[in-house]
Amino acid sequence: MEINDELISYKEENKEESMELLSETDNEYHSAIDISPFTAKKEIQKKNNIIKKNVKKISYLEWKIQNVAGGSFSDITPIFTKDEKRILIALGSFVKVYDIKTGICIQTIGELDQRNNIDLPKITSMILDPSNEYRIYLSYEEGSIKLWDWTDNSILRCRQTRKKIHTIITSPLDPSSIYAVLENSSDSSNLHNFPISTKSLYKKIYEVYCYTFPSINSNSTKIIRSQRIIKFKAYVGISISHDGKILVIGNTHSIYICKKTNFENKQSSWEIRKFNTGSVINTLVIHDDHVAVGDNEGKLLIYYNILKFEEPIIRTFHWHPQPFSALNWILQGSYILTGGKESVLVFWQLKTGNKQFLPRLGSPIKKIGVSRTNSFYAILLENNSIKIINAIDLKANTEISGVQIGKDISQRLPSIVHPITKNIIFACQSLFSSTFLQSYDIVGDYQVYKTEIIRMFHLETLEKNGSIISKPKITHISLLMDGLWMATVDEWESLNEDYDLYEENTEIYLKFWRWDSTNKKWDLNTRIDSPHGLGKKVNGLHASPNKKKFSTIGSDGSLKIWKLKVKNENATVKTEIWICHKVIRYTRISDDSSKQNEIFCMTWTLDGSMIVLGCRNILLIVNEQLGTICHTVNNLYRGKIIFLQALGAFIIIITKKNILVWDILRATTKWCLDIPKIYQSLKDFCLAADHANQLFAISFNNPKEHNSKLYIFKITSPIPIFLQQHPHRIIALNHVPLNSSFSSFIFLDLSGQFFSLATDDTAFIKKNDSEPIQENEFSLSNIYGASLNRTIKSLPEDDMQFKIVSMETLSFIFDKPAYTMPSLTTLLEETMKWIGEPPLKPFSKTFYSENQKKNE
Repeated sequence: MEINDELISYKEENKEESMELLSETDNEYHSAIDISPFTAKKEIQKKNNIIKKNVKKISYLEWKIQNVAGGSFSDITPIFTKDEKRILIALGSFVKVYDIKTGICIQTIGELDQRNNIDLPKITSMILDPSNEYRIYLSYEEGSIKLWDWTDNSILRCRQTRKKIHTIITSPLDPSSIYAVLENSSDSSNLHNFPISTKSLYKKIYEVYCYTFPSINSNSTKIIRSQRIIKFKAYVGISISHDGKILVIGNTHSIYICKKTNFENKQSSWEIRKFNTGSVINTLVIHDDHVAVGDNEGKLLIYYNILKFEEPIIRTFHWHPQPFSALNWILQGSYILTGGKESVLVFWQLKTGNKQFLPRLGSPIKKIGVSRTNSFYAILLENNSIKIINAIDLKANTEISGVQIGKDISQRLPSIVHPITKNIIFACQSLFSSTFLQSYDIVGDYQVYKTEIIRMFHLETLEKNGSIISKPKITHISLLMDGLWMATVDEWESLNEDYDLYEENTEIYLKFWRWDSTNKKWDLNTRIDSPHGLGKKVNGLHASPNKKKFSTIGSDGSLKIWKLKVKNENATVKTEIWICHKVIRYTRISDDSSKQNEIFCMTWTLDGSMIVLGCRNILLIVNEQLGTICHTVNNLYRGKIIFLQALGAFIIIITKKNILVWDILRATTKWCLDIPKIYQSLKDFCLAADHANQLFAISFNNPKEHNSKLYIFKITSPIPIFLQQHPHRIIALNHVPLNSSFSSFIFLDLSGQFFSLATDDTAFIKKNDSEPIQENEFSLSNIYGASLNRTIKSLPEDDMQFKIVSMETLSFIFDKPAYTMPSLTTLLEETMKWIGEPPLKPFSKTFYSENQKKNE
């Protein structure tokens, strides 16, 4: 694959030709026009006329979508296999087969070889082949009907209708006839008795066709004929009788009964009758001589005699306060199951009219699937999960959960890769009950566990003034490298001023969690309320790469380091808690309300010796052991720093307008490029780093077109080695460290799918321009203010440390005759010896003289 835009090649050795692109500090700067992934060809050609350089096309390395996991369950009823050991569930363009006992995906049905083509047609309906339990019919929105063998993922038959398909059905006694509901273009002719007054409301026209598929044993693979049965508007649903002789089609205000006649001819004729319902309906299902209908008021209506073309007898049941979409018959028509937004499964007994409830399912019910022997019920929930209910005890034996990211996501999702299991842990929010973390295995394609971080109860949707109650959210996640400790930050912003006791109405909590290996769950260990002050937000949370420490940076202008402390060390049962170990003040917060919520950011260096802070347009380097700011980089960036990421001996800096790479060893900018205005959002980008191969990936979302672009860079070059446009917004991006000969980036989009973008191209992953830092040889903190051969004693565990230098000490240094006074540099060094570190011994003239002789 090649870049369409022409890229300008840069030769860093030839500095004379590129002086116009260098800043005063010899830092390499490139505009967006120069590197071209963000610009059009016309701008490149203009720049090319000014800067005379060789232009060539650069081909992308072999990065491919190796795996697709997760996804949102389609609004299609799940289907049990005949042996009731597996269940088929539609997810977008694929159907996945899950084991009912374990809930693990064992097979995927779909065109897997086309996964690099992400924009595949969606599945609209699926039915099992009544003549063979190992075959399934799938309909696609682009107009095709395909017969699959789901055991080996092979296509057996295919028919193209060239129209959008909504639903397909068939009957056990006539498996070769497939009935499809097609969407046609708007046409006012040949409408079947539809009122003209609703013409402006319902513009889409639907048709029902019958397609005859040849048997698998037949030599012919061609679908021999099709027949149109009816044309109508405002489609609601379709159902078929057991013998395949009657079709029931739902319109918003009416029911069509289509009865097959003249069976001797190949082209059957149909007798059609229409019955007005009097109310708007939204779902229907046929069983024997009865039709069950759900209307927009939440009523369950049973129509008798309607299939005989007689005046129907209607029986009404009512419990749901709102319309429900889940409806199914069970136990040979003696019971009906319904479910809706109340998250309650209702059992209706037709003879007595009694009701039985299965409440607290956790989310609104969308569809209900029933196994062949009525032993299991599959409840498709709105939170992208399916619960398998045992019909005997009405308990959920298995829960199959997809990626539960919700619907309203306006910014990137907090996520992290578990350092041991390599599972993706990300923040989710259920509809009602809680906000939690979900751990997902992208290889096995299943949910590992969920951890409830915030517990809340859904009481009402609106406050008294009509404003929507905001939901709490998880803003930060971090894990230690041993995988045993996790830290999270969650916040909730109240809108009701009547209950505010303070001016700040935001509740913020820092929580530390310990992994319980026995019960396979996270246990809350410590909770810190308002860790950076009342109402002060936490802008960043990071774990030390090699120590049991976490660091947080807040809008109060302070950096806090949190350390694990053991209480009752001599006791049999020791208590571990997290405390604030150090507080580093790096800026003074203004009283100006417009600057109250400034964004500050940070990152740890790879060896864990330093923390790099981003404060407005200033870069601060903090010695973690001393708890002091040892270096400051000023006025190198246009715009405020909003994100930092350490990668080897470099720091990736994201501002609102630029991407910069800062070289820590040389204290210079390696390269810099501009970000176009369309991508200049503070929260609508994602970044992940590959430390083993010195790569990083960054994605930008387009707010107008609702898509995104993904770039992969080598840390030493501003020219991307990979570029791809994705049809959905990317909300999470991580790197999975597998080995040094394989690189893989995982990104999650709004469709709820994880995409593994990987390569094993050794042309770049084994060849790095800069050697990695050897932790045993030296620490980065040695470059910024610490000596190589000096052991630094750790400070006491107080929040604030003060150093008092007596006048006697300073007078001994400065009270000398002018002709014997050393240089200013020497005076400064001698003074900083007493100010810059804790005293080793009490001051004495003898000690100072001995120390001076040693230095000489």
